[in-house]
Amino acid sequence: MLIGNTDHGYNFLKDILLKDILRNKNLEPNISDDSRISAVASILIVDNDPHNLHILSRLLQREHYSVHLATNGAMALQAVQVQAPDLILLDVHMSEMSGFEVCNVLKQSSLICDIPILFISASDDLDDKVKGFEVGGADYITKPFQFQEVLMRVRHQLKLRTLQQQLEAKNRELQQAIAER
Repeated sequence: MLIGNTDHGYNFLKDILLKDILRNKNLEPNISDDSRISAVASILIVDNDPHNLHILSRLLQREHYSVHLATNGAMALQAVQVQAPDLILLDVHMSEMSGFEVCNVLKQSSLICDIPILFISASDDLDDKVKGFEVGGADYITKPFQFQEVLMRVRHQLKLRTLQQQLEAKNRELQQAIAER
């Protein structure tokens, strides 16, 4: 469903109502790994358009993500220093500092360089997409947003991040075990 497009709202509302019915009758399946990830994952959304911030934050909060907002690049850089999120949705075209510039700064810090950044943009231009990946972006989502696409891309990147962190932890354990021999 396109965010902001009420013509397609029926299917989205139907899905929400179905989930509520299943939840109320205790027929909903057990919590999956994705649900456990979303229950604790923190997402920073950076966009200079308040409407996009509102829509994306509502969508992600419904999925039980902890959502933080920034309206420009400088605010995003400050927010990340205060509390590093698990994932960043970053608008490409903002005044003062572009999303590409923000990503460049974030990727230079060893403490936060592993945070996946999903670029969001109204531009479907191939050069913008390529540049997004070149500066360190993990994915690129075009506007108008489609609910299911946004959620799937967010879940996918969070799952990859979790698996990467688990792999790094196991490697540290193995290195420690080798060092103790």
